Amino acid sequence: MSVTLNELQILTLRKVDEAYDSSAAEVADGTGGILSVDSSWVQGSGTSLTTLTTITDYLNEVQNVWCQTAWMLEGTASRTWGSGVEKYALADFTPTSGQGAMWAVESLVLNTSTLIQTTKSDLQREVRDFRTAASGTSEYWYAEQETVHLYPKTDTAYTATLYGYSLPPMLGSGSGGTVTSASFMRDDLIRKVLPLGAGILLIRRKATDPSLIGRLPDLTNEFQEVYLRERSRLSESVRRTFYTDLPSDLRGR
Repeated sequence: MSVTLNELQILTLRKVDEAYDSSAAEVADGTGGILSVDSSWVQGSGTSLTTLTTITDYLNEVQNVWCQTAWMLEGTASRTWGSGVEKYALADFTPTSGQGAMWAVESLVLNTSTLIQTTKSDLQREVRDFRTAASGTSEYWYAEQETVHLYPKTDTAYTATLYGYSLPPMLGSGSGGTVTSASFMRDDLIRKVLPLGAGILLIRRKATDPSLIGRLPDLTNEFQEVYLRERSRLSESVRRTFYTDLPSDLRGR
């Protein structure tokens, strides 16, 4: 199953108590355009508080944060690892069809051989000249600042496959968007988490109207409750190794 982007946009507006044909458009002086979900102006004039593009950006931001803090979305990505190459950025790998970008790696396979995970500090301690070592048969890998490194460098080209955790595909049809519906977790959770988070970001970053700002405590409390429940279901080792806490924009203050 899945939840369409159009439905998520409508639910986001409802989370901030706006009507179906409104985009929380009123500013502090009571003026502002009202934007419908088909992007047409239905009444009013002046500066709108937000646009559907902004709401989509916030929905994408929330689903990415969610999959780095409270939801384990396993994924794979691959590329050809060139001969004599020591490192590639995670962004250089192509995610498996239907997945978003990889953000954390658990294992690395060259052709059919699973390499041994290590750390840069361990290599520095054991092999002083590891940076300048000759190419050979790679045995070890480590991750550092969104890059993946091999030791020693490969002496031939391989198919490299990463196994780990990925982000969901980006919502939208432009600016990197690849899908028009979300399906990376249960529909009921998608309908709750994404509009809640997007509504919180909308108010925090765009609102000056006190009536909108006053809705933040209830929204953040509701979001935090779901976050804590779902995060507690992750194993302790996964939480400790990969997952961070919520950013301040999505936490209560």
